[in-house]
Amino acid sequence: MQLGKNVWSGREIRTLLQIPSTDFKISYDATTKNVQVSTKGYGHGVGMSQYGAEAMASDGKTAAEILHYYYQDIEIKTIDACLK
Repeated sequence: MQLGKNVWSGREIRTLLQIPSTDFKISYDATTKNVQVSTKGYGHGVGMSQYGAEAMASDGKTAAEILHYYYQDIEIKTIDACLK
């Protein structure tokens, strides 16, 4: 985020505003002169909960099963397969 000459990363904004996630949106209402910060989820905004993944692993789920749960449209390949 840039304001004048000042630039902050999403993580820095998260810390400064004490919000739960880097997946946030900032809006300004010119009529009321209010700034609103809305967040989605917790963490870094990449879509996987470390606590949820840990619980799934404790329940016996494999890494592949956990990844497919959080990212449904993915294909897991070995590095060798990607280089072909």
